[in-house]
Amino acid sequence: MAAAAAVYGGFKGKLGVEDAHELQLNRIRITLSSKNVKNLEKVCADLVKGAKDKQLRVKGPVRIPTKVLHITTRKSPCGEGTNTWDRFEFRIHKRVIDLISSPDVVKQITSITIEPGVEVEVTIADVDLVYQGNLVSANRLVDHCPLTVCGGAGGYLVG
Repeated sequence: MAAAAAVYGGFKGKLGVEDAHELQLNRIRITLSSKNVKNLEKVCADLVKGAKDKQLRVKGPVRIPTKVLHITTRKSPCGEGTNTWDRFEFRIHKRVIDLISSPDVVKQITSITIEPGVEVEVTIADVDLVYQGNLVSANRLVDHCPLTVCGGAGGYLVG
């Protein structure tokens, strides 16, 4: 339990009995979306690597089916001439990563450089886990924190 408290809680100094019994963990869901698969996979790999370096439980990245948006339009602006059509397509790729940790540790993990064109959304999910000895109590709460990406060539997360 002391090892888990040191990893998840970020306590300073030695753990007392009262600190080890009241360890608060959250299920954090990071949703990444982009139209560029290569940048999206790089950000996913960086987030998972950072979480595994901190010895957190990681689920993912789960690949959500690609959303494909189609627009078919006439080439001619006036409507005269041969009926010729342009077909445009926009693909949105999405990945979901779930972490079990305290919010402070997630701030350290998500302080990586984000590739341009990748949108990041962090949600502290509906279950708040509090370890008390061998018992686990669950409280319902939802905290939704969308993050924006700043910068041109590479971005940083801003909360």
